[in-house]
Amino acid sequence: MRMGLVLGGTLLAACCTQAPPVGAEPAVPAAGVVITADGIAGFEGDVPFTLPAIERAFAGMEVFAAPNADVPAFLVRPPGEATAWFVVRPDWTRGYVGSIAAIVPGASESTEFQVGISSTSETQTIPELACTVPSGARDGAVICEASRTAGVLRFSFRAGKGDPVLDQIAYIPPL
Repeated sequence: MRMGLVLGGTLLAACCTQAPPVGAEPAVPAAGVVITADGIAGFEGDVPFTLPAIERAFAGMEVFAAPNADVPAFLVRPPGEATAWFVVRPDWTRGYVGSIAAIVPGASESTEFQVGISSTSETQTIPELACTVPSGARDGAVICEASRTAGVLRFSFRAGKGDPVLDQIAYIPPL
């Protein structure tokens, strides 16, 4: 009995002290924004589709209603930028955030990237994106970045066979 407890404790300690896998995502500064399949990092559950909620989610950025939109939407841009970097659209009830798309700065307004939908093949036609493969990564993990004076927009595609799908969008403000 005692030997089983010691062995179980040793295995648990060994599992919890492993180094992060090679090619793990670097942490985004606290002032940045991270969007994953679960939504906006730092917000649990559904985010209400209201101006105050979107302003809290994109703290430090300018949020305004999309003009002439068929479906209500909020546009989000870093301070000092003329064009939006994010489009926030409601779900079917129009009560909560349904989707968040990133727009590559400098590219046409129609080039939107969504977590879980966009793939790496879509990045190949956009010269504003600098794409790299993390060292030690296998099976197609790719990180693409668009750098501007207002910060960096990073797209992380998980490793996978074929055409990897967007796993994470991060906005990193300038230091």
